[in-house]
Amino acid sequence: MQKVYNVLQQLVHDNQRIEVGGTVNLTDEQAAPLLILAVVSDTGKFVQAKDAFGAPIDPEVRLTDIKSAIATLDPLNLDQWLKDGKPSLDAIAAITGWPVTAVERNAALVPVTA
Repeated sequence: MQKVYNVLQQLVHDNQRIEVGGTVNLTDEQAAPLLILAVVSDTGKFVQAKDAFGAPIDPEVRLTDIKSAIATLDPLNLDQWLKDGKPSLDAIAAITGWPVTAVERNAALVPVTA
């Protein structure tokens, strides 16, 4: 079984580059050396079920992944942003590895109120 780990240092896993702030799914065996080197940290969560595109089925997990992807975008790279200041769906999908809708992106941009 795989767990979800936060990426603390840029990482290449399964031929995909994962930026700081992203997440990666690893087995305990895969994670052990990365935990020692402080490349990843354990979130305490297990990998969630995925849809046909590889996206999490759980809406909260999906939203968290989208927020993490947005956080890794380069604010100076105009190819990753729309004219209205919102992140490009293609840029988000390039990080998540699955398609993201405008509704999901917009929900991820809404600030949490106390």
